[in-house]
Parts: sequence; structure tokens; C-alpha cells
Amino acid sequence: MNIRTIHILSLLILTFALIGCTAKAPSNVEAVDLGLSVKWANMNVGATEETEMGDYFAWGETSTKRTYSWNEYVYENSECGKDNDDMAKLTDIAGTSFDAATCNWGGGWHMPNYDQVLELVSNCTWTWTNMKNSKGDLVYGYVIVSNVDGYTDKSIFLPAAGYRIENDIDLVDDYGSYWSSSIFNQNLKQAWFITMNSEYVQADHYNRYYGHTIRAVMDK
Repeated sequence: MNIRTIHILSLLILTFALIGCTAKAPSNVEAVDLGLSVKWANMNVGATEETEMGDYFAWGETSTKRTYSWNEYVYENSECGKDNDDMAKLTDIAGTSFDAATCNWGGGWHMPNYDQVLELVSNCTWTWTNMKNSKGDLVYGYVIVSNVDGYTDKSIFLPAAGYRIENDIDLVDDYGSYWSSSIFNQNLKQAWFITMNSEYVQADHYNRYYGHTIRAVMDK
């Protein structure tokens, strides 16, 4: 084996380690084309069906954990947004080793950025409703139907999965919060996410250590 071959193999191994290329999405994950700039997954990262809540991630972390707090965050409060905060230097973590969608699903999946989140909010009709899961239980959330010509028969469902704080899961079926890949530039301790309940849907920003769900996207 020559030096060039060894170098290529080393790069491939490093790539797998960085972006989670060995990960694989569930077989029933679909990329739904709503006529927007990216396709949206039909279920949350960590879920096996569209009505399942899936996993909760602190922003930039790629695995779940027991406690969601500054002390348990990869960059605790005094370090977050400072010189050693590699995520803050990127400003957008889509497709990087900090992207939970990429690391858990691979296959071109990544977190949506701020503009893609706004696009989903602005170009679709959001209807608060409930759906039965595979166990027959009602799950509350939004059916999101495209308003784009030629795609008005396409939709996805975002369950109101609540959020994780400390050791708790709060406001399931009443509230939903979905991370974007974009940091909030005016306060690097925060990142953008979709926030929703039965009364409103909007893009907002808050502390990165909170555990929110992730709905992945795929480039066209």
C-alpha cells in the first residue's frame, strides 16, 4: 500500500468520524418536496413514524442525554460564545460534525438553516390538529401544507414535542420547538429555532443548552 493510498484512507476515516457518514436514517424516512428550496423529512430525527416525538438535542450536540443545562452543555455558560467555542465560529452548523441530523441519519440529511425555517413558515399553511400514532394515542401538532403552485397536495406533520430542560420533558402536545442550524449572531449563546403552539408559529432564538427536536432537510 503506497503513501498516497494510505493518505486517502486516512482522510476517509476522518470524514466518517466528523460527519457521521456511517449513520443511516430509518427505512421509512421520506424527503417531501413542498416546492421550497430544500426537501423536508416526514418525521423527526430519532423517530420511526411521523407522529413520534423523536430525540431531543442541545444545539450542536449529536446525542441525547439525561440532563439539559448549562453545566451539562458541551460549552458551559462561561465558555459559550467565546474564543474556544468552535460552533460559534461556524455560525451555521449544517452538515458539520455538530449537526445532529447529519450525524444520526447521514445520507445528505442536515438541519435547516434560518432562511429555510422562515421559508417553511411563510410559504405553507399551518393547521393545528391531532393525529393518531401507531398505538392509537392522539398526538397534537401542525399539519403543514405547501402553498406553492404545483405542490399544494404535499404536506408534513410536526408534532408538538415540547422541550427538554434539566431532567424534564415539558409541554408535550401543547408546544413545539425545532432547532435550526443557525446561531443567533447578536448573542452567541443562543440559536434560532421554530417555536409553536396552537396560537402561533414563528422563528425565535434562545439558549443553546435546551433540548429541542430536529426536523431534517435534504438539498434538492
